[in-house]
Amino acid sequence: MKRAIILLSIILISSIILLGAIEISPREVIIKTGQPMEIRGTRTGIGSLDTFLQSKNIRQIRKVPIPDFNYYVAYLGNDITRDEIEALNINGIEYIQPNNINSFYRTPNDTYFYSQELRAIDIQNAWDIEIGNENITVAIVDSGILREHPDLQGRCRLNYGEDADGDGFVMDPVTGEYDPGDLNGVDDDGNGFIDDICGWDFSDAPELEEIALGDYYEQDNDPTDENYHGTHVSGIVCANTNNNRGIAGINWNAKILPVRAGFRTLEGTGYLQDDDAAAAIIYAVNSGANVINLSWGDDSYSPIIGDACEYAYQRGAIVVASAGNTPEPVLSYPARLSHVIGVGSISRDNEISGFSSFGPDLDLVGPGEII
Repeated sequence: MKRAIILLSIILISSIILLGAIEISPREVIIKTGQPMEIRGTRTGIGSLDTFLQSKNIRQIRKVPIPDFNYYVAYLGNDITRDEIEALNINGIEYIQPNNINSFYRTPNDTYFYSQELRAIDIQNAWDIEIGNENITVAIVDSGILREHPDLQGRCRLNYGEDADGDGFVMDPVTGEYDPGDLNGVDDDGNGFIDDICGWDFSDAPELEEIALGDYYEQDNDPTDENYHGTHVSGIVCANTNNNRGIAGINWNAKILPVRAGFRTLEGTGYLQDDDAAAAIIYAVNSGANVINLSWGDDSYSPIIGDACEYAYQRGAIVVASAGNTPEPVLSYPARLSHVIGVGSISRDNEISGFSSFGPDLDLVGPGEII
């Protein structure tokens, strides 16, 4: 079964569209500490860290909403460079990093694209062995999902721990509307997320309002897709199959856990910030995802994304990520991490696609180790 699930990764990557020149979230840093910090206003209680943050005219500091993890994002009034961040060495701080901007990796919308790629992985013979198991959950950490899409109806993994009224019904499978009786504003299952009936929306980037569109201000329980990238990927994974409509999903029975971590932008396909994407990966793991798909990436290494992928690996989840969009033997992150399956693209002739990255033949040392 696991082998059949992994087959879905082969077709998740195709032509990639480069986005704008933004590489990091301006005036933001991510901080990881060994122990929780007691935040008082803009003070952390760590003298040398506070001195540095004050020198950058700190405006706000908040904890990244990942239960049991000590990650914080500091919002600064002054610009800060990657070199300045990497030069910091502060006692009591495990690391400080930029809040990198990750890009969605897109696939073409050609009419016969899916059938061509399905043939390339010999999927019909795979289906003779296994068509999927409804107990397998594939988390799509992406731009969300259109729950009402005809080919995705009934595919969402639902959280009945949030069934507040106890009627055994939490979401209409056709419209994707939540049961009003369960939207009680209470964290019924105690996982730290209120009314997370069908995944969660981790995207919150009000500081990027000059380039962002749609729902990007704050996190909530509605992972509705606004640029359709996550819906597209979800369909490849497990669109309703053998139903005389739409496309055929790789897995006929698996459930999708939509975890929204990215948002639309004025140009290109959209962005995902490191803190939101890492929180989404950890949420997916804690929610029982067996496979986590990351059809996005960045050229720069991100410790917080590395932490999240290592957390997933240690708990038995399979993490699959896009190789990248440079036709050279250089992988992007997180595909470049040792415990992530990096996946490139092939053409209909079973050759490496002209736009796809491919990995060098190097030995990987250990958990989270980078190439």
